[in-house]
Amino acid sequence: MLGLEAVLIVLVVPTSLPLVESLVTPGCMIWVGDGKGRLGAGSLPLNGGSTVGLVDGGITTDILHMASALSLHDLVTTRRGRRCPRVWYLSIVEVSHAAVGGVTAAVTHIARYRKVDPPPKPGTVPLAVPRDASTVLAFTKTVRHYRRAPVVKVFEMPVLTNLGPLEAPFYHSGGLLPFPLDTAVRVLIPTLFSRDGCWGLRTVSATEVLLALDVSDALIPRFAAVSNTLLKSLLPGRALVASYKALFPDTEGHPVREGLMVTGGVGMLEDKQSFERLEEKKSCAAEVAEDARSPPKASGPTGMDGAKEAVELRKGAGVIATDAILRQTERKEREKAAVKHDDAQVPEYLWVEHMLQDFEWKIKNGERRVWSQTELADIPEYLTVLRRWALSWWKQNLLREFERYLGEDVSAMAMKHPQVVEWNSKKVRYCWIPTSGRSSYVSWYRGRWGLRPQDMEAGGDAIRRA
Repeated sequence: MLGLEAVLIVLVVPTSLPLVESLVTPGCMIWVGDGKGRLGAGSLPLNGGSTVGLVDGGITTDILHMASALSLHDLVTTRRGRRCPRVWYLSIVEVSHAAVGGVTAAVTHIARYRKVDPPPKPGTVPLAVPRDASTVLAFTKTVRHYRRAPVVKVFEMPVLTNLGPLEAPFYHSGGLLPFPLDTAVRVLIPTLFSRDGCWGLRTVSATEVLLALDVSDALIPRFAAVSNTLLKSLLPGRALVASYKALFPDTEGHPVREGLMVTGGVGMLEDKQSFERLEEKKSCAAEVAEDARSPPKASGPTGMDGAKEAVELRKGAGVIATDAILRQTERKEREKAAVKHDDAQVPEYLWVEHMLQDFEWKIKNGERRVWSQTELADIPEYLTVLRRWALSWWKQNLLREFERYLGEDVSAMAMKHPQVVEWNSKKVRYCWIPTSGRSSYVSWYRGRWGLRPQDMEAGGDAIRRA
């Protein structure tokens, strides 16, 4: 993306050495240690005019001495220091990850230190259509915990939405993900085969974390064994690339593009913003929630036939109508993500069509089934009853049949569990036997896994996916 080639990498500790070796080219030199007093222009001559140093962390005195020895006149760091050292010039940009098309709530502060002369004024970052976390989360993963579908809806610009308590948060999949991000973060997301009105609650995987931090698909296999410590230390790639291009506007090879101003704070826009450029780029990758209550619009300037409508900016307001940009993006491009939001319409007509096709191939008295208009009108109501009630009944019967099969196959499983409840006359109901009831039942229930582990694992997976 940046057109840079790594020629020297200095690692203070060798923890990430195998990962770095798999990412760099064979001609890159890797130095493990502080390099103080050892690295210099004699050992590795560099041309300071065409070389830049990328520092993960803050600038220290040792780093400045090493840069001077290597004739590095440009340093880019991910952490701003308290004060600018002498004979160095400092330039800082602030970029929101969500503003450049990211899915986390990260806000990066990238600083450029230049020694020879003051750096040019930071440029701008092109505006990107916002995305939400659902574009990087998988909807087919197995989920063991469910919650009611959230009432909170994320519209237009996604935001970080916590749906749980402060001590155990979980976040809306239609919003942003927290930062720093690791595999302990929980999200509430619509999943397959879940009960009507419920969403699945699960943690994000390492692959989803890397996708959220803009790691490419080609590099994800190289991060096979990553820890949460390493994931927390990663910064979002889109924000880093946008910050770097803003700090080096003279190396782009073309005039500075209008877009999101990073020098005056995230969220400011120039009045010269052109929507035709965004219309040609078609850079939207996420489905935007559509109002399910509004009927389909007729074809025309704002219809669903893909036609565009000219949008007028509010001069001087510094705010752009995000929904207007999204309307200018073709619907087919937004539907490629295959994302369903909580306020989107459920395509029930597909279920009706599939059921009719299945019944057409069932022969009755040597002829195909012919549906009357009255039957066709009642089919959606029948499907609603089947989905809301009969599906849960079928799952319960499936679980009972599986337990009955295990009980008949293994005699030890057919044994009844010990007496664990007793009648409580004060509460007028059955209660656990004090000190032993619940623990005895739990030990009996878990003890079945050791008898037929393969059957239990396969059957349990099939029941969860049902």
